[in-house]
Amino acid sequence: MASKEGYRLEQEAFVSNHEGSTWQEVIFTLLPNVCGILLTTTTLGVLRKYIDRNVTVVVEFILIVIPTILCCTVLSEHIISVCIVMIFISTLNMWLLGNKSIQLSKLDVRPITGKRPFITNFRALTNIITAICILAVDFRVFPRKFVKTEVYGYSLMDTGVGLFILANALVAPEARDFSTSRQTEFQETLTKNIKNCFRSCIPLLVLGFGRFVAVELTGYQKHVTEYGVHWNFFVTLAVVKLFTSMITSTINSKYSLFSGAWILGMHEYIMTTKGLSTWVLGDAPRDDFFSANREGLVSVPGYVGFKKTSQCWILYMDIDFDNYTA
Repeated sequence: MASKEGYRLEQEAFVSNHEGSTWQEVIFTLLPNVCGILLTTTTLGVLRKYIDRNVTVVVEFILIVIPTILCCTVLSEHIISVCIVMIFISTLNMWLLGNKSIQLSKLDVRPITGKRPFITNFRALTNIITAICILAVDFRVFPRKFVKTEVYGYSLMDTGVGLFILANALVAPEARDFSTSRQTEFQETLTKNIKNCFRSCIPLLVLGFGRFVAVELTGYQKHVTEYGVHWNFFVTLAVVKLFTSMITSTINSKYSLFSGAWILGMHEYIMTTKGLSTWVLGDAPRDDFFSANREGLVSVPGYVGFKKTSQCWILYMDIDFDNYTA
């Protein structure tokens, strides 16, 4: 019987040193999520008179979650076929809806204000695909091409943090000042924003610390070259949120695209010309906190720049931030 440490090493080897697939395949793997939303919406439209509203949760699970699970596992080689079937059924549903004698004047149609369904759907799908990948990655039924790449490349799991950063950027509380002139003093604004942001970061930091402790106590595999020894996904989200709030308090939010692009450009410049990428990807000893967590720390500026560029979309959307939790 293998020792606890030996089993842990086998687990780490199982999720390490993978090269991923292609960016086209990653996009196709995410498509069943989107097709599931279309299929669910049209199906519920056809059956709205025959099913109870409480049953819609079951319908959504069957038409969104299950196809996504199958496409990430046993049907990973048949994703396009699955999407074609889902689109075909959705088209049939729309044809049925179009042939129904519906008088639009009698329907309670209201303009969409405040909460945007597409943002809610995007955030929900991000959570679904992330949960599936995290739970399935330790099993052989999950293709190794979907596991995070070791150095460079594209994979399904590589989209995880980026999707969460984008989802959070679209509903970030600090973005509520995008269309307003700053009347308060700089120091007051900065202090207030950082205080509020730090308060909202506490749950993420608690989750990050809890995950670290849980991994150590259970002997679960640690893919050190992913984030570092102590760093993890939750800590990255918290730190990115904090730095983004500081930048938003310093630079007017209408310049998000330019400030984000500048951060991304400088990050790439330093990574490629100052030897930072060599240090991160090399075998340097992890004898202090910074070197032990270099992957997580060095990735922060890139995620901050990405979040800032993503926030520019809020300029064009009338969003009621009170309807969302970032």
